[in-house]
Amino acid sequence: MSNSELMRLQNRVRGHLAAAKNRSPGAQTSLSKTRMKIRRVLADGRRLLDQPVYSDFFEWTRSLINSQLASLSTAPLLYEEFGFLPKRSPRSLRDELLFAALHIGGTAKEISEQIRVHRVFEAAVWADQTDMLESILGEIEKRFGHSLWLIEATIATKQYVSGLESQKRFAERIGSISRRRQAEYYSYYLSVRNEPNATPARFAEEFESIIRKTKYSASVKIYLLFKIAGLMPVNLARLADLLMVEHGSADIDLYETFLVVCQEIVSKAPSADLVSLVGSLVGDLAKRVDDFRLRQILLVTGENKSVEGEEQAKILGSDLMLAGRLGEALRVNRDSLRKGKLNSNDLISIATVRAASKLELSLSGGKLMLGHQTRNLAVLLRKGSEYERANADLQKFAVNWSFLPSVRAISAFVLWDSRSLNDRALSWSLKRLLNSASNDPRSLLGIFDLVKVGNDQVKQLIDGRSGLTIEYLGYLLGDRTGISKNLDPYLSIALAHIDRINDPASREWPSIWSEIKESKLPDFVENRCALHLVNRLLETDELGMVADVIVDLVLLKGLSSQVLPLRELAAGDTWRRLRQYSANIAIPIVIDLIWRVTGDDRDSTAKRFAVQKFLAAHSLAVPSQIAQAAGDVGPERIVYFLQSVCTATVLDMLPTLSSSQIVEDERVNICRALSELDPKNSDLYQDEIFVSEHQRVVKSGLRVVDSSRIHVDQDALVFWASRELGETFRRYCDLVKAGVGVADNYDTLMRGFFKADEFNKAYFEIPKSEADDILIRMVSQISDRFINDSSYGLDSYLSKRVRHESLTSYLRNPLERKSLITQIDSRTGRYEKNTRWTEVSEECPIEVSLELEAYLNEFSESFDRILVALRAEDFHIRSKEHPGGLFEFTLTAPMLHLLRSVVQQRLEVEDFARTCLALFWVTLNPSLERARERLRVDTKSKIATLFEQLRAKIYPLMAECPAVAELSAAIVTCH
Repeated sequence: MSNSELMRLQNRVRGHLAAAKNRSPGAQTSLSKTRMKIRRVLADGRRLLDQPVYSDFFEWTRSLINSQLASLSTAPLLYEEFGFLPKRSPRSLRDELLFAALHIGGTAKEISEQIRVHRVFEAAVWADQTDMLESILGEIEKRFGHSLWLIEATIATKQYVSGLESQKRFAERIGSISRRRQAEYYSYYLSVRNEPNATPARFAEEFESIIRKTKYSASVKIYLLFKIAGLMPVNLARLADLLMVEHGSADIDLYETFLVVCQEIVSKAPSADLVSLVGSLVGDLAKRVDDFRLRQILLVTGENKSVEGEEQAKILGSDLMLAGRLGEALRVNRDSLRKGKLNSNDLISIATVRAASKLELSLSGGKLMLGHQTRNLAVLLRKGSEYERANADLQKFAVNWSFLPSVRAISAFVLWDSRSLNDRALSWSLKRLLNSASNDPRSLLGIFDLVKVGNDQVKQLIDGRSGLTIEYLGYLLGDRTGISKNLDPYLSIALAHIDRINDPASREWPSIWSEIKESKLPDFVENRCALHLVNRLLETDELGMVADVIVDLVLLKGLSSQVLPLRELAAGDTWRRLRQYSANIAIPIVIDLIWRVTGDDRDSTAKRFAVQKFLAAHSLAVPSQIAQAAGDVGPERIVYFLQSVCTATVLDMLPTLSSSQIVEDERVNICRALSELDPKNSDLYQDEIFVSEHQRVVKSGLRVVDSSRIHVDQDALVFWASRELGETFRRYCDLVKAGVGVADNYDTLMRGFFKADEFNKAYFEIPKSEADDILIRMVSQISDRFINDSSYGLDSYLSKRVRHESLTSYLRNPLERKSLITQIDSRTGRYEKNTRWTEVSEECPIEVSLELEAYLNEFSESFDRILVALRAEDFHIRSKEHPGGLFEFTLTAPMLHLLRSVVQQRLEVEDFARTCLALFWVTLNPSLERARERLRVDTKSKIATLFEQLRAKIYPLMAECPAVAELSAAIVTCH
């Protein structure tokens, strides 16, 4: 780097400041433009200058601004200033950390004050002070200007307090004042992400697909995936991209991203040098910025040796919970929150108390933040039947409110607790600690397992303290010198079970499992013991016992299969690992549970093998016989085996069931057996029997109809749409209910189609709104499946049933029966010899026989050329590859208006899919008529000409060979 480059950068800064002073130094627009220009100069400086030189250049720039145009530093930042700075590759992660810390240090006082107000906002969120939230955000905007943090907080707040329509209006306002800039992009997709029916996983998948197709640089794409979809770069080196791009936002945004990057580094510790650098930079900032997250990073890096006071009071609720005094524990933790002492551990403790209690935890009703999310956490901790719903709700909450440290801590706890014991990443445990408001030992506390962090951190959090929580943590760490008798008796029993499970010499697994079940522990406690047992059984490769315990937990205890280590049990080859235990009915059941989690076709195949082997091991011909030969098998296992495992697709693979009719009969027999075994669900089984018998009546008629018409498997398409588009369709419904993209009613629409005034011109234009964009995208997805799906789409049908089967057979079969045409020999590529007519012509002169054979071969070739043209070009969907295809599929603007009007009368995804399919068939009617015309007129005429030409050619041969007259008669018959 030469001095000339530094001088050029300095001159650019001087020029921008001089121009701003000459224009109108007090005008906000002028200040904004000047600030954007100086940002670009600083970005070039980070690209061109070494870090120490850039540091001096940055300080020189700040000093010059303060002396010549001080208002530039104090004027609030505007959304229209945000932007992705000119394309460049990031420097090393080390350099980008230094650059970010330098910029943050320059505004440390303002950031510290803004963080203080953010914490007030966060406390108001958990205190359900909804009337204060928007006023606090207004204060932040007035005092500190605009930021991406403010956009995210405002959209989440408006969605929570006022609903979808309110947050959409805000996003549109941001878009209107920051056209084609970062803030518009950010607000639009955050608005979509916050919609009630947008799940984080599906949103992230769709957003990633969108962002990959943009022309943004690789760094900007990585940044947007992180900021909007919450996807952290897999490669830690790419954290540098986040810091580099964030310089185009507000200082508070750079600070928040800097903190996230530092947390990621210290929780994964890629290198000691990098962790040491983070400790140094954060240590310097912690002297100027009052933020507990900085202190927690220093705790993990070993830089912070101090312990906060009042720790005894903060863990009192945990002590009470461990003593079984749940009501008092709940009151203490709630009081702490009401006093504004926000700590994520209080929230988790409240949830743990609720989970340990015997109270019902219905997820319906109750929308206050504290009550609703702690109830979700409690359901998650219990791991029962509503686990998936609570987990989905928490994930949604964690993504939409991820700008709050307490929510990030809860998110880390949820990730940690929802995984199997061997799949709990250290980084999740540390992120809970890093986002907790104090050095609280509860950050390390699971129920019977310790959050895995380094020994130094553990010692810092428990040394010098007392109480039941500390004793309990010490016990989990291996200190067996004694634990207070005040411990809840249930927990004492559970700890004894856990010790026995973890004993390396222990192998009495059936006995341990029986003792756990007979201890009559609360479900919350017993399930935790059982999960430890399953984990230990997996470690010792006792897979048969694993299957038994898992099946009991699901069928008897109601645990969600999502919390069980089913993937670990499968471990790549499910059947190979479990087939030696195939005489146990738990094996086909547990493989079915594995398949429902993985969705892997190999596990589906393994389930069929398991059923077949189980039946053979017990000399059963069919599953319905199991009720008479069950022995000591529990009724719950038999019911699940018959109801959920022995479905028609599994039965179809059994060698004892030789036809589809016999398979259907067996399924009816199973339902009859289930009606007796499971009388409370008898109505369900009787309904299945009724449907099966009704379908049997109509199937033969359907086969006749399906064999004679153009066909698409509409039921399969509707099922696909309900599964894949359900979430997107619910988003569409929410927008329509909020007044976005509302259609005219059907009667108004139909009258408008037939009027020639200005009013109806809109019906001939594609409707435009956010809701309509979603509708058009869904219609396109369904139409693509309708046309192109390889299993049940129209083009597949044309290929399998028309081009390569029905059409060819229909036109060729009559000629083959009369032996006017032969097949092509695959070895020679020529038509096979027509033995039927060469035998007739043996009494004819040899030259006549050869001439006759040549005519027939020529006829075969000409006839097949007509068929090839139909197959290769005519009977296709019109496209670039097949421009002459007869089947053309185009959706017009009037059709979309008609579709949206009909769909909005009944907002159900299945009705939407069937309406689309009905509309598609209407659209295809002209194509079907063209196909009929092509066969009825063009093709028929060409084939008739071929017959006439063949008769004309063989007619002279009849004088020399009267037997040829029989061939002529055959031609007339076919014609």
